[in-house]
Amino acid sequence: MSASDHLGKYAEGWIKGDPDTVISSLADDYVLDDPSAGQISKAGFRDYFKEVKAMVDSTGGGGAPFMEITELVTSEKD
Repeated sequence: MSASDHLGKYAEGWIKGDPDTVISSLADDYVLDDPSAGQISKAGFRDYFKEVKAMVDSTGGGGAPFMEITELVTSEKD
């Protein structure tokens, strides 16, 4: 899978609110750096996503799509 394919799958998971789709796009050594929650590993992503979704739901969000992404810009090198 190309980097662009991984990014597309990652975005699809966020748009649908589906952590399994996001996780399927991640490398084993993936680390998300969230300024509020700290560093989240691939293994900890499902729990992190559950907390994010609960926070969004508590503010009246959480509809479909879960997140709107208007553009994906990629550039593959080497």
